[in-house]
Amino acid sequence: MNQPITFNAKHESIAQAIEQIDSERHPIGLLLDGINDVRNIGAILRLADAARLEKVWLYNVVEDFSNQKLKRFSRSTNQYVKLEKLTAISDIFHLKSKYQIIALEITDSSIPYTEFSTQQPSILVVGS
Repeated sequence: MNQPITFNAKHESIAQAIEQIDSERHPIGLLLDGINDVRNIGAILRLADAARLEKVWLYNVVEDFSNQKLKRFSRSTNQYVKLEKLTAISDIFHLKSKYQIIALEITDSSIPYTEFSTQQPSILVVGS
């Protein structure tokens, strides 16, 4: 009979587990524009962790999300998903030099996500 694999049997430490998760992340990030509700940020961090997204950037955000509310609403995924607050539009232009920027919006010329593919690291823009 097979023995169940426990966390301790698979990973020597939490740091090793996080390192493995980080190595399996997809080269896709999220840029959240004007999303100021900590509950929404927490839900998006949980989604980003489940999808193994590389990073989440916050832009045009007035609240400081380094508090206990974010930890609670994100179910502590804020400890695993890289999160960075951008303060200037020039920061976004800097990202554009490294990533393909893709806006998520429904228009007449939108492409369904099931038909979209890219060969380079990408950032999905969500929000205003």
